[in-house]
Amino acid sequence: MNGACRRIEGQTCASGGDCRSGACESTQGGGQVCCSGACNGQICRAKGQGCVACEGNGATCQGNTSRACVNNAFVTTSCANGCNASTGLCNNLIARGGTGCSNNAQCAGSGASCQGGRCCEFNCSAAGKSCDASGLCQCPGGTVAVGTACLLTNGSACDPARPSDCASGRCNRWFPDNDGDLHGDASRPTSLCGSAGELPPLGFAASGDDCCDSDAAVFPGQTARFSTPHACPGLLRFDYDCDGDEGGNDELGGNCSSLTDCTSGWRQVVPACGATGAVAICALAQIARPGEPVTTECRPGGSPGMAPTRTCN
Repeated sequence: MNGACRRIEGQTCASGGDCRSGACESTQGGGQVCCSGACNGQICRAKGQGCVACEGNGATCQGNTSRACVNNAFVTTSCANGCNASTGLCNNLIARGGTGCSNNAQCAGSGASCQGGRCCEFNCSAAGKSCDASGLCQCPGGTVAVGTACLLTNGSACDPARPSDCASGRCNRWFPDNDGDLHGDASRPTSLCGSAGELPPLGFAASGDDCCDSDAAVFPGQTARFSTPHACPGLLRFDYDCDGDEGGNDELGGNCSSLTDCTSGWRQVVPACGATGAVAICALAQIARPGEPVTTECRPGGSPGMAPTRTCN
């Protein structure tokens, strides 16, 4: 074939001898055309005018990457959510709340996290939260969101050493009060989130100083006196005020020699708490007219016909 019959640029060819330029090069579509020059590993434009790395905007998957032609040059993109073989392009990232992820990179949004196959707004589990169906991080039951933290609501069990775990910032300590005397059992405290000045829950007391939580008459500060023993184990039988002592009307030396010579007290022996004995009781006589001197009268103690009983607390 002489030069006048050779093909011009853009016409199909089988070898360089077919072309006026002597260059028969491959095209993007896979065929061959006469090209304006040798392409040396690149491809010739479809119309034969020059060599380029690629032509058009086609894309293909190469493993987990997409290779597309952009401005006659190949651009390779790593696909976080895999490459679509039918389009050659990367799959779209999974929106918040969407499922099917296996790693964080597959989820759309800054800081997004894949939690149990669902794309969530951030790493919920690291913040002590759970991811709901919409991809939002939610605090567990019994807690409330305060900033990014989940804090305990009022009435939730808490650690007195860590009041900051409570949304209120306060962890109150209560003591069971089984006998209802407003004094609780220190051996069984309960700590609950609450507020300052809050009243104890039903069945509890603010103080844990009761020495017998089965008898409402026994508590610190008891001032009443008793002639019968309590049944509290481990205490003195007449220690009603939890002070470790059976204090009573212990004065000895009662005397009633005349109406004007009277000393109150047990006359001979101080009986045991709850026991009876002889006592002298001095009292002021009632006067008929105001302004008259008050005289002392003396009477053997107790109610008429009854021996007095020693009371204690």
